[in-house]
Amino acid sequence: MRLKKSIMLSTILLSTCISTQAQAAWYDNVWDWLEDNVAAPVVDASQVTLSWLDSHVIAPIEGLATDVDGYVSILEATMSDHGYLSTYGQAYIPATQDAGPNGTLNIITFNIKGFPEALNGISDNEAQELSQFIENWQADIIGLQENWVRTDAITSQLSLDNYPYRTQYWAGTPTTFGDGLLTLSRYSLDQDKVQYHEWNKCNGTLLEYLTGAVSSPDCATEKGFTISEIEIAKDFIIHFYNLHGNTGHNRANNQSDLNQVSEMIQAYSAGFPVIIVGDFNIYFEQNSDRAHQYQLMLDFKAQTGMTFTCEEEPVNGVIEGCDRIDYIGYRNNPKFEFSHTPLVDNRLDHNNISDHAPRIGQLHWVNTYAYKTPIEYPPVDLAISLKASSGKYFTAEGNGGSTVNANRDDQGSWESFNLRLEQARYFTGCIQSGDLVSIRTQDGYYFSAQTDGSLDADRTQLGNWETFSLINHDDNSGCLENNDRISFRSHHGQFIVGESDGDAHADRTDIGAWEIITINM
Repeated sequence: MRLKKSIMLSTILLSTCISTQAQAAWYDNVWDWLEDNVAAPVVDASQVTLSWLDSHVIAPIEGLATDVDGYVSILEATMSDHGYLSTYGQAYIPATQDAGPNGTLNIITFNIKGFPEALNGISDNEAQELSQFIENWQADIIGLQENWVRTDAITSQLSLDNYPYRTQYWAGTPTTFGDGLLTLSRYSLDQDKVQYHEWNKCNGTLLEYLTGAVSSPDCATEKGFTISEIEIAKDFIIHFYNLHGNTGHNRANNQSDLNQVSEMIQAYSAGFPVIIVGDFNIYFEQNSDRAHQYQLMLDFKAQTGMTFTCEEEPVNGVIEGCDRIDYIGYRNNPKFEFSHTPLVDNRLDHNNISDHAPRIGQLHWVNTYAYKTPIEYPPVDLAISLKASSGKYFTAEGNGGSTVNANRDDQGSWESFNLRLEQARYFTGCIQSGDLVSIRTQDGYYFSAQTDGSLDADRTQLGNWETFSLINHDDNSGCLENNDRISFRSHHGQFIVGESDGDAHADRTDIGAWEIITINM
């Protein structure tokens, strides 16, 4: 039995050297075959000896545990849970009240060191103690990182009174640890709209980490960031980013991480207020040993308009106060403006259980529209056409009553639509980024996004599936203008795309080149 377990363990360990993108498929296709055709026959025929496995597989990582069972415990921790796990929050209830004139938000970011104990992570008992700390803090929004294998324990002491809304946890594949990210909120959060993004780059497999070749097994995880749309009020929706950056101070990885987040903030979150928290694994201080990291953070601020709560008044043009890697940042939008309370020390007590101190930021927001006199504007209904990235026009086949394509060279009646403002986020006098709109054909049929991602123009009544959030990539606060580049997000959280083959769908989870549409008025 020990020989068989060693063979299977060797197979698992070898699988951890494979990129995370390939691991899931590799595991599913090979595991059963190995059990029947490799492990069992080898044991029976004695073709491989335990001493060979000990010297070639076990010995290189000796010292982490005393025997094979110790190594197996590491893999069992990640194999036991995979896919999306419940975090025991309540079902989504949308906000119903408009925002008042001002308010305060207490935001926390906390890396809990939640690896398996064999990898020097915290125990279930320690995670339960942290859970009680978090419950007692009664923050408004918390972003947790490194919740690798402690989901049940870390949520065990949390009440629905303090943290009713919680993102599901992505626990990864059977041979990876997941993303480790968990967002807790006092305010409404729709799990169906939560986005999970893995980093494009990573460094270090589990086997490399166990043998001391790297400082962290990033490639054995799906590190990245999540985006939650948190409804402080009906008209006050924050895009909340929770991230965990790559370790090892690899410049290419650091740059890639920040570029990914910056692109999403500029495109997906255009027009929305943004809060970002997490373990960036980048030092935002001017230090000769880490000069490139300071510059990367400066560039990130310039690209996104972000302000970090750790920032102090610049001295000789140099930002000081952020000599850490755990940050809380924010960005305003035209309606809601943030500021923060400077704190001498924003660390929270957590009994020194994690190697990262939890950080708290107190944000104050002001509704700049609160005291403006309401003006009754006439309905906004624009005559438009839509051009895909391929250069082809979107068309409603039959002038409505059928499907939508993106394959016409010229604009005719089937390619002419009415874009109507259905629900303004801030201002009813024109269409702005973040507004809810409908698209109607000349014969009175509405564009409709289906749950399977298809896009039709066959509805005569306006409902949720016939409305879209408009994102303006050229102007996130002004009025929609001719030739602006825009995207449409459906009620199901998917984006409209004009495919290169002329098809049109509403099935994309991210905004790329093919999800950007040019509007002609």
